[in-house]
Amino acid sequence: MFKKVIILGNGYSAQLAAIALHPIIKDITIVSPKKDLVANPIDLRGQSAHSHIFLPRLQRELLNIDPEILQELSELGHKFVPGSNRLKQNVPMGCNRLFLTRWQFDLAINTIFNKRVNASCVNDKIVKMDKIDTTQTLLAMDSGRLIKVDNTTLIIDGMGTNSPCILPFMKECKDVIEEKGNVVYLTQFFQLSSSSDISSLPDPIFDCAHNFGNAYIMLYPANDLWFTVTIAINDANKPLIKKLRNSDSFYKYCKESPHIKKWLKKSKMIGPNRIYINPKNRWNVPIFQSGIAPPNYIAIGDALTSMLPTLGANCSFTATHIRILRDLILSPKGLDQTIFAKQVKKEQFAFFQNALESKIQNGEFISYAQAPQNRLLKRLKKLIRKTIGLDIKRIKKHLIDTSSL
Repeated sequence: MFKKVIILGNGYSAQLAAIALHPIIKDITIVSPKKDLVANPIDLRGQSAHSHIFLPRLQRELLNIDPEILQELSELGHKFVPGSNRLKQNVPMGCNRLFLTRWQFDLAINTIFNKRVNASCVNDKIVKMDKIDTTQTLLAMDSGRLIKVDNTTLIIDGMGTNSPCILPFMKECKDVIEEKGNVVYLTQFFQLSSSSDISSLPDPIFDCAHNFGNAYIMLYPANDLWFTVTIAINDANKPLIKKLRNSDSFYKYCKESPHIKKWLKKSKMIGPNRIYINPKNRWNVPIFQSGIAPPNYIAIGDALTSMLPTLGANCSFTATHIRILRDLILSPKGLDQTIFAKQVKKEQFAFFQNALESKIQNGEFISYAQAPQNRLLKRLKKLIRKTIGLDIKRIKKHLIDTSSL
């Protein structure tokens, strides 16, 4: 059906799409601004300089796309492991998590992409996309060049939420859903000392995450002794956001959690904290059910769906888009936008709706000691359950219940 693929973008979405489709369609062109990935981009702003963990939905999707991707990630030192240090290796897949910063993950996918895909790359920026007729599409480049493609060329938009290609179609489609997240994320990078034993520190997911009433705090470990602390704040709480942009104030706030404090005592703070302001919940799937977009154009990743960045859910969603796209191209009837859209909706819309309902509180600060779950009796019960191993069942259930985003 398609003899050539043009992929817009050069991040994780675009590169994973190229990895998945290269065995089927050899003629692949990557069109994007030049982007150099480096091993330590903590000076960057935006999502790549924020913390992540990745859910087993991503593990399942990578297995579906190509099991060797997981093997190659493993060879780079990146493995899905039990999501709690209370669990051993032989747990159900739903209990697994991949603990990496986003830039570590992007660098790994970039390594696999460079190893596998022989693609021509055009370092340019798409500024416009229009239908010419039912069989042709026009791409306008910021250098003034025009690319006209026919119906034997598939255009895959992996340029994210600000893709200039998807925006005109969003304006035409009344069924698109777009909502502000109403939350600000502040992230600080840390690196443990070389002698630190992570297994002796409090459990990142089950001990360190905490609701302080006016903000929610999370600690995410990564490879090479890196970890991040992220504080999610309701965007209406401007005084707190302003206060915590100061690194010393951020550090002091983090120490309110005795579990996070133990991590901080064994680490050094790297650079200033990063701010990620008001990410959008966006559902562009109806565009591809309405006939608005050219028939040889498909959006994936954040250009198609995006949610609040909960546990790397958007990376999992992207892998699902690519798996559905790949399977349709291989099917006897070939790629059909309507079927693509229906399948994405069937698998993801319920999770997207849950994201719309997620709200960060904007109340008064509640100290760790005063938090309801930390009353003396509850802490004693928790300690007893942990001591005799009764907490294992609860941990597995929580991980599995939150594994499908």
